[in-house]
Amino acid sequence: MKTPNLDLEDLQLIDPHKTLQYLRSNKWLEIESKSTEEYLILKHSIQDKKEAYILLPLDSTIPDFASRIYDLIKVISIVENRSQSDVLNSIKSAKELAEEIDRDILNFKLKFKDSTQREVLAAQLGELLISFQNLIVGITCSQMGVPNIAGRIPNSILEKSRVSVVGTFEGSFGLRIAPTPSSTGQLDILQKTVVRQAFEELFYLLKVSKDDKNFLKQTLVKLGKRSTSSYRNFLVALYKMKTDNTLEWGSSDKTSGDSLEFTYQAVAKALAIVSDEVSEKPIEFEICGRWIGGNKRQKNFEIKDDQNEK
Repeated sequence: MKTPNLDLEDLQLIDPHKTLQYLRSNKWLEIESKSTEEYLILKHSIQDKKEAYILLPLDSTIPDFASRIYDLIKVISIVENRSQSDVLNSIKSAKELAEEIDRDILNFKLKFKDSTQREVLAAQLGELLISFQNLIVGITCSQMGVPNIAGRIPNSILEKSRVSVVGTFEGSFGLRIAPTPSSTGQLDILQKTVVRQAFEELFYLLKVSKDDKNFLKQTLVKLGKRSTSSYRNFLVALYKMKTDNTLEWGSSDKTSGDSLEFTYQAVAKALAIVSDEVSEKPIEFEICGRWIGGNKRQKNFEIKDDQNEK
């Protein structure tokens, strides 16, 4: 498949190191003996045992950098049977995309143990996305002073902390997540700020989950019960995926952005700590009202609140 006329100015902004990460994730192998400090030669074995070769420039200041990237994209599009524009979108960094569309972007890459796997069960992916959205909401609640698990979440928080999947990309399996525009199709300054702060807190939470059990517990106490419960559900969903994970955050604010590796082992370790923290602090809340009825099969109660008659 071919899509002609890629913009060379756009190609000049490509990060060669992010491109190399993409290539390694898609079974392109470096030929070390033929590589230099300025270039890497990589090959890909196609199913009929023929080999395709590409030249990756490592220095974006060389005069023919954009042309070399263009040639590289043309070969990848043929080998992977994808359009050139689709390949270009896959190798762009989160930072490049964020600046291009003026929205914070989170690239969430799931790396399967089986390098040939390119599909995800819909139920597992749905659980992961729901738990991720709830975690962003939980973090936002904490930042806005509503950290407890009980009680209704204000619509103002729900609307400002919504995120959308804006694309997928190759490299095992990748998701691109960004703040959701309002009904007008625009992002206001508060929406950008709320999600940006939530992404920043998320990366801090993931880092302390890898590095220090005590810092993780302190962070969870600071975030409150709602975020702790949401984070546990997110870890459970990730654990079920059985993947090593890479998160890359790009922002239209040049002072923001981050990236980290979060392996399957790190997920399991964090889940054990967070589960202990949740079990050590049972959720308690008080209801003043009248018992209306219950359903044994569905295991629920119905109670009418005395104050608001709900």
